Amino acid sequence: MMKHGCGAHMGGHGGHGESHEGHAGHGGTSPDSHKVKDPVCGMEIYEDQAYAMIRREERQIFFCSEACHEKFRTEPEKYL
Repeated sequence: MMKHGCGAHMGGHGGHGESHEGHAGHGGTSPDSHKVKDPVCGMEIYEDQAYAMIRREERQIFFCSEACHEKFRTEPEKYL
């Protein structure tokens, strides 16, 4: 379920100010899609447009970008 990259994360979270270009969560969503929060950067995204999703402890965790997904995979306890 990997779709989009996140250019804002290349130099840290400074790119998360006004624009979210390059993130998942843009474009059309299905009527059944729910908003979720990326645990790494806090960005709200739609489930069906997330860059990646993992299951952990009986729940689904969604990520806006490859960078956030990798940060979580490296240190999951930091973001839970």
